[in-house]
Order: sequence, then structure tokens, then C-alpha cells
Amino acid sequence: MAHQHDPGQRPPTSYDVARLAGCSQAAVSLWVTGNHVGRLSVDLQARIAAAVSELGYSTNRAAQRLSTGHGKTITFFFPGFRYDYFGSILDGVTQVLGRSWEIRFVDLRPLEDRHAPESLFQAAGGADSTVMLVASPSKRDLEALALLNRHRIVVIDAPECPPGASLVHYDMAPAIDRMSAHLAALGHRSIGYLALAGAASMTLEHREAVLRAATEHHGSRITHTAEAGTGAGEDSAKLQHTLSAWLEAGVTALVCADERLAYAVLRVASRSGIRIPQQLSIVSFNDSDVAAFLRPGLASIRLLPEPLGSKAAEIIRRNPKNPRMESIAAEYIARQSAAPARR
Repeated sequence: MAHQHDPGQRPPTSYDVARLAGCSQAAVSLWVTGNHVGRLSVDLQARIAAAVSELGYSTNRAAQRLSTGHGKTITFFFPGFRYDYFGSILDGVTQVLGRSWEIRFVDLRPLEDRHAPESLFQAAGGADSTVMLVASPSKRDLEALALLNRHRIVVIDAPECPPGASLVHYDMAPAIDRMSAHLAALGHRSIGYLALAGAASMTLEHREAVLRAATEHHGSRITHTAEAGTGAGEDSAKLQHTLSAWLEAGVTALVCADERLAYAVLRVASRSGIRIPQQLSIVSFNDSDVAAFLRPGLASIRLLPEPLGSKAAEIIRRNPKNPRMESIAAEYIARQSAAPARR
């Protein structure tokens, strides 16, 4: 390449990077020190990343950070904050790694004005990022990760990961099978599945596929599916229409892809006179502390995010360059919201 640095010359400086990237030295400094997110455009970050890589400046800066004790940096990619789920994952990470690691945050939600994940991973990872920790990725996110070859990557809460990356995921099949068997034993044959509107996580897609297979194995079927939001107003009106139509069609049980959807269903049911679980049983995923205190108590598949973070941190502490796969067992918790099907 025309601008590639000659090892026989002086080491490249931030001025060289700035000149190649077509920006100021201040912008390069922001990017290298990890203060770029929200302050530099994604396109500019990508240009700096390319220049840093081409000149070999990234290696020198990373070595300098390591020599001064500041080279432990995790860039945490996640699809938007979701109540305490991702916070609990980070609790697990910090319990293992302590507070000596710097953690940066990058939102991966697929918004219209957001750049492609390829640019986000390339730019927001940063030259001095020790590890990329990617939570609940979409299929496109995984495809973008597969294009990277200079980062150590740990993927969490996904059914698969790119070659060379480590993976920490939930083993949900046994718990989903027990839930399906329970619903079948209660006489539920027609089951509705409520997906989270706008979610692109591969875990959610995998979860639905496993659920469909398990319900059919036990003599039931997912006969109706719909996406729903968790807000009030228009979301509630659409959800009320969906629930009413499903009840008329003979649906007796509802599986919610996310606990927030179960909250929305309970709110709408209370306002519209739908009796839970007498008319409609509800089962959900996640099982936060709130689930046991609802009335009726929410039957749930328990997914513990903190151990997910702890397992990922153990991989990071040992050496994420050596790919590993770890799993966390899910558990079905039967509660009062799953009752015998109405006759």
C-alpha cells in the first residue's frame, strides 16, 4: 500500500495517522484513548481505524497502554438497555475481573440512522480494545464480526458465534421441553407466541424454533404468532385486539418471548376483563425477581444473566485468543399463571 509504514523509519505518530485519515490529531487522540464514542462520527472513526491499522500505530499504542497498566479494555456491544438484564451481565463480568478493566458501551440497535454493524465493530472497537464482548447479536452482527481478524471476541447470549470467537450461551432446550410438557399436561393444545417487536436477536429466533419443535413433540402447537410492543397507547390497543382475536380462535395459552411482554399482557388483560389464568395461561422467558411476586405468579423459563457474564469474564481472564464454548442451564419455573386449559 502507498501509505504503509516502513519498519526502518521512525515509529508512526498521531500526526501520521491524522494526515492519512484526513482529520485532526485531536480526533486521533480521542479515538486512541477511547473517548471517541458520541464525539466522532462513525465514518471518521472508521477512517482513523483504517489508518491506525495500515501504519501499525495501533500496535505501538496498545503496547504503551499495556506497559503503563492501562491495556485492559472491554468494548461491550449490546442491543439497547433492557431493564436490568445487561446490567446483570456486567455485574457478572466485574465480579470476576474486578474494577481494573475499563468497559466501553456501544449500542447495536438497528435504527434507521445508525451505521452498519461492520462500521460500528471496526470503529468502536478501537485500537486499544483488548476484548470485544458482544451480547445478543443479530444474524447481521455475527456476519460483520466474522469479517474481523484482529480482535479477540467473546459472544454471549447467542446460539452460535463466528470462527475463532468464544461463545457463552443458554442451554434452553431442556427447560423449553419441560415447559411444553407442562402446558400439554394442563390440556393446552392451541398456543400463541408473542414476539418482541423490533428485536433481531438470533437467540430469540432460535428460542422460537426450539419452542415450536417441543410443543409439537408433546401434542400441542404454536397456532398463532404476533409481534407486540411493551408500551402503552397504540401498543396496548394492538395487543388487546390480538388477545381478543386469539381467544375467539381457541388459543388457551400464551408464551411471551420476553418478560416485559408478559407485563404488557397482564396490564391489557386487567383492563379488558380477560381472566388470567382462567381464560388464558401465560408463560414467559427471563424470570426476574418480579415474576414470583405478580398475581398470579408468572410461570417462567429462568435465564440468569449474571452467570453468563461471569463465564464470559473467565474466558477473558484466561485468554480469549483460545476459543471456548460455555453454556448456562435454563430452568422452567411453574407458577400460577399456567393453569388447566378452559373448556
